[in-house]
Formats: sequence, C-alpha cells, structure tokens
Amino acid sequence: APSPAEPAHNPDAAVPVGIAKAFGSGVVKGGAELAGLPGDAKALVEAGLNKIMPAPAPSAPQPAPEGWYGNLVKGLESTRSALELPTSESNLAAVNKVVPLHEPETTAEKYASTVGEFLPGAMAAPGESMIGKAVQYAVAPGLASEAAGQATAGTSMEAPARIAAGFMSPGI
Repeated sequence: APSPAEPAHNPDAAVPVGIAKAFGSGVVKGGAELAGLPGDAKALVEAGLNKIMPAPAPSAPQPAPEGWYGNLVKGLESTRSALELPTSESNLAAVNKVVPLHEPETTAEKYASTVGEFLPGAMAAPGESMIGKAVQYAVAPGLASEAAGQATAGTSMEAPARIAAGFMSPGI
C-alpha cells in the first residue's frame, strides 16, 4: 500500500497530459506548416516545371573565385540562401531541433493533435470571434479530418480522405 506521503499511481491521470501535449504539438506543427505554405507552393511549381522542362544536368563544380570578386559571390550566395522561402518541412525540422514535438499515441491524442494543427490557420481566418473561428475552422474540420483518417488508416485513400473531410466539414 502506498504511504500517505506517496499517492497511488493513477494511469488515467496521464490521459489529459498526453492530450494536452498532443494538442500543443499540433498547434506548433500547424503554425510551422502555415508559415511554410509559400515555400511549399514554390517547390510544387518548381517540381511541375521540372517535369515539363527538365533542368540541364549539373556541370562539374567550379573553383570558388578569389579576392574581392570571390567575396562578392559568397555574399550574394548567402543572401540568396537567406531569402529562400522556408518550407513546412524545413520549419518543422528547425522546431524539432529546439523542442521535440510530442507524437500522438492514443486515438484521443491523434484527434487533439489534428485539431491543434488546424488552429493556426483558423486564427488567420476572417472574423472577430476567436472562439467562433476556432470551432468553425479548427475543431469541426480537425475532428472530421481525423475521423476520415482513422476510417481509412493504412490505405492509399487516407491522405485524400483527410483532406476532403477537412474541407467538407460542417464548419467550413
């Protein structure tokens, strides 16, 4: 029997904590994905263009120029790299370096995570009521998307079902 100073272990107490962690990680993931949309769109367009007009094979690397010209080239390359649009994937990788995101394990955590992923986009939607936007654009489509994903899990229809359900949910 546990001593009075040591409470009994309650496995059910971990459920709300897991749900909260999954929801918080979902919000962070949704924010990183929302911020990466311009880069994702650019990458998608480039991939399409590369199928239509394949890029020429890369040539042998040229030695870096020296002197002031070399410094100018290096500076321009760094500026170009800094101005490159981040993608959802690069944003998530950067976040995971700082704070590892909680991977949902239970069905309840998966629902919480998916609703959390919808929340940043919901807050960017027009409207004045934060609660109304959260329900209409995060809770309803998040629950619908996760339900569709659960119903089609492991099939080739999982991703399309999640997307379609999110768009066709009663909230949108």
